[in-house]
Amino acid sequence: AIAPDQEKALLDYVEEGGGFVPLHCASYCFLNSPRYIALVGAQFQRHGTGEFETKVVDEKHPIMKGFEPFRTWDETYTHRKHNEKDRHLLQVRAEGGNDEPWTWVRTQGKGRVFYTAYGHDARTWQNPSFQDLVERGIRWASAKGEVFDSRPRVAAGLPPFSFSESPVEIPNYLPGRRWGTQGEA
Repeated sequence: AIAPDQEKALLDYVEEGGGFVPLHCASYCFLNSPRYIALVGAQFQRHGTGEFETKVVDEKHPIMKGFEPFRTWDETYTHRKHNEKDRHLLQVRAEGGNDEPWTWVRTQGKGRVFYTAYGHDARTWQNPSFQDLVERGIRWASAKGEVFDSRPRVAAGLPPFSFSESPVEIPNYLPGRRWGTQGEA
């Protein structure tokens, strides 16, 4: 449950221009607040589990531009109480022959909301593409910076790694109590 003063503070914050990034089970928080559910954009209804990949439905949106979809094991959320007002779908997941809304953005007043149903455990959280998605969502919701992929990439066309022997000896300091202890190169 969320107290009325807490609900008002959160809604005022977003409506006055703040960013809000509810992830995964945040769509099942504060069941006593229809206004919170509307802010998020839908409410969790049920789930199974499995490995799946979502489909990007708007590759031109700043969050999805250049995004690399990924496959992961996660809970297969379905939602209800959808608030389609000012909600823009970014990804869907196949569910029984239908497309289940999975990742979306909303505007509310002057503020922005980013939600994705991804995020049950480390199998998703450790995935660099999921981390990229969340970073992009945070950047978009904050409206303070550009949305971009910050993951390091190896430049195209680099020759394979090679090495040569050093003409001088290079120290090989070994871990231990005594600093300066050297071992074989």
